[in-house]
Amino acid sequence: MIRATAFLLSLVVLLLLGGPPLVKKFLRGYFWGVNVYVVLTLDGKTLAYKNPRGWVGYEDKPLDMVPYEIFHSDRYETYYNVCWFDCGALYRCKHRYHRASDNALYCDRTKIEGYLIGKVLEER
Repeated sequence: MIRATAFLLSLVVLLLLGGPPLVKKFLRGYFWGVNVYVVLTLDGKTLAYKNPRGWVGYEDKPLDMVPYEIFHSDRYETYYNVCWFDCGALYRCKHRYHRASDNALYCDRTKIEGYLIGKVLEER
């Protein structure tokens, strides 16, 4: 009962602070999560992954076509992560402070053999 009351109170506060768009964004992120695209260039070919799992034992499959509209939309925030493949799964270092590909070069994950720097587009 206390959790439900706190949840409803937080919705009211969000409504007062940001209006309906902020409440919608909060509810969407709370229940469905946000979409993440990881774009890599591997052997001269551009590959895009949507919501990669990154779990051991699950192979991530690239999308058939790169959705180029995500590059021109203001709905997505761009940052860079050090990505690598292990057993077919795509892993990311999960740092959100790599705003440029040069910043990702200083990540401690670059010591892993076969790393790539991937462009990550996260839905706002």
